[in-house]
Amino acid sequence: MLAKGKSGKRRKSPTPDEAYFKRFCELSRQGSMEQLAELMKGYWVDKKANPLHRIYKIIEKGWQKTKDDDAASEQLMLVRDGVFGALDMLSLSLPLNESTEHIIVQLVKAIDWNEGRRAVRSECAKIASRMISQGDISHLHPSALQRDGFGFLVSDLEDALLENLRKAEPQVRKGKVNLTHLANSVLGRRILREQTIPDDKLEETDPRFLPLKEAYDRLLVEMELEEYDIFPQDTLQTTLNGRIVEKSLEFPVKSGRNSKKVGIQSDLSEFISEKRKPTRKKTKKTTKSSKAKKRKTGGKA
Repeated sequence: MLAKGKSGKRRKSPTPDEAYFKRFCELSRQGSMEQLAELMKGYWVDKKANPLHRIYKIIEKGWQKTKDDDAASEQLMLVRDGVFGALDMLSLSLPLNESTEHIIVQLVKAIDWNEGRRAVRSECAKIASRMISQGDISHLHPSALQRDGFGFLVSDLEDALLENLRKAEPQVRKGKVNLTHLANSVLGRRILREQTIPDDKLEETDPRFLPLKEAYDRLLVEMELEEYDIFPQDTLQTTLNGRIVEKSLEFPVKSGRNSKKVGIQSDLSEFISEKRKPTRKKTKKTTKSSKAKKRKTGGKA
């Protein structure tokens, strides 16, 4: 189908693939991850109108027409940010070496969005766990993992970060302070930012060195004594097979003195109270009969 542009020339209307891809990139650029997730869910409703599985072919086809490497690179970045963001794991977009194409393939293999999301997040969590055990933690941040629902990885990451910080102690050699290891540590980089030291090396006589050393020692001691809770996290529940329960069930509890706990004890209490009700009614009947007897005897007992 053809349409006229401002110049009067006829231009082709975008194909369904092009329209879908354009919408995908727009939502990713805007950071509208909830809307993007809804768009991706459309794959399981109508694959032709929502060609999530063909996204890389669409990029390749566009590049073959234009040969624009910069545009293709931007599109690839938007797709990666969009996919990881829609799956609530943006914290793993940079650290993981797993290709976005592989993530999409694993996602669309599932019978629906929910199952695909669980499978992909589980696989990526295993990769992140392996990275932590190997000390590859330069781009992993506890608060970001916590935000994305990977709180069960935070404890191991904190231990790895602490060990990494121990090894990053600024060393003085021949009047020079080497800050390379500190700059490669996540917590070390934060110390350098706080001390406004962008350099990789300092002179031992530099007035910034002493405050830097004190800040390093203080943070290390506080973390070792567990008095400095940098990375607070909520308690997480797991199923018997080790999966994380992402949404907990909350039972309503009444407040006040007469509040009841939900469960077996609640049912028993209600059952017992129902059994006691006839006893109270019998007492009322006895009172009425005694009043009638008094009227017959003239009020004498």
